[in-house]
Amino acid sequence: MDSQVKKNPLRRGALAALTTAVLLLGSTLTAAPAQAEPDDLFGELVINLVDAQGRPLAGSVTAYQTNGYCPIHLPELGESGPGAMASSYRIEVPAGNYGLQGVAPWGGVVCAGVSPCVPPGFGSAEAPPPTITSAVTVTDNGPPAVHTIRFPVPVTMSGTPRVGSVLTATVSAAQQALFAGPVNVPGLGNVMGDAEFQWRRNGSPIHGATQTTYQLAPQDAGRRIDVVVRYPAMLRLFLSSLSGGGWTVTDYTVPGVTVGKAVTRTTADLLRKRIYAGRGANVRIDVTAGRTPVTGGKVRLTIGKRKMTKTVRNGSARFALPKRLKPGRYKIAVRYRGTTSFEPSTARNLKLRVVRK
Repeated sequence: MDSQVKKNPLRRGALAALTTAVLLLGSTLTAAPAQAEPDDLFGELVINLVDAQGRPLAGSVTAYQTNGYCPIHLPELGESGPGAMASSYRIEVPAGNYGLQGVAPWGGVVCAGVSPCVPPGFGSAEAPPPTITSAVTVTDNGPPAVHTIRFPVPVTMSGTPRVGSVLTATVSAAQQALFAGPVNVPGLGNVMGDAEFQWRRNGSPIHGATQTTYQLAPQDAGRRIDVVVRYPAMLRLFLSSLSGGGWTVTDYTVPGVTVGKAVTRTTADLLRKRIYAGRGANVRIDVTAGRTPVTGGKVRLTIGKRKMTKTVRNGSARFALPKRLKPGRYKIAVRYRGTTSFEPSTARNLKLRVVRK
């Protein structure tokens, strides 16, 4: 991870740099002049940023001291604009207790000891300052105080990967806090909009599949389905006008799933269980996947040594049994043979009795 020791902006008499999130949204944070601190009341603070798997994740950080001194923003604001975001910051700060807030492009907003968890520039301009409690303590000339900010997975996918099931893409609360946008940016208001979704099959966009949910179709069986998420359009437009700071946001692809065949259920119904020799009888077959009738595939009926096959249409097939069955008892077996999209299934055996006239 990138680690860099910097002298405290307060100690140098400069205001703390604005957080990258504020620059992102065009907002200005007005901070009171820093109160002077004796030179011997400083210690080192190390802040690491990682993703849900513990891997380094570049982002910005705001450190709020519980005594109300002006917050410290990283990366710092230089003459040419904000510095590049990093996954680790090491800085000298006044000794004391701190609450921390991290912001990452595909991590969202995460707080420790800062409530409400809203970055500077978000929310109403009339909102009171956040309440700060201790998440990390920096001691005078002691060992570095280390705190790790862990960001959740920004977007997850849920649902059973089988034909007929529904997959759902869910944006984390931390990421949604960043997508929601502020309400006090001149000219923008609260019109940041929603994230954009595009479901894909084997890497190719699925026409019309642009919602947070997607119902798996028969043609998805055996294919890889994932979803690409984009920042809200207004947010992307604003980001394109910024330079530096690391806020050139690419799309995020949620890891995909391979879709299995739909599980089917086959039922058979014998309209007459007892017939006279020389008379016919009919069998109705129904094949469903969940509550949806299955279309396609063949069903085989076996009675004695005779075997008959028909194609399933609109979830059903009908068989007329042979009229030349000799008197006796017969077992009727029915099996749906399945397709590339639907699993095979077997109906419960039927019993037919043929009697003399």
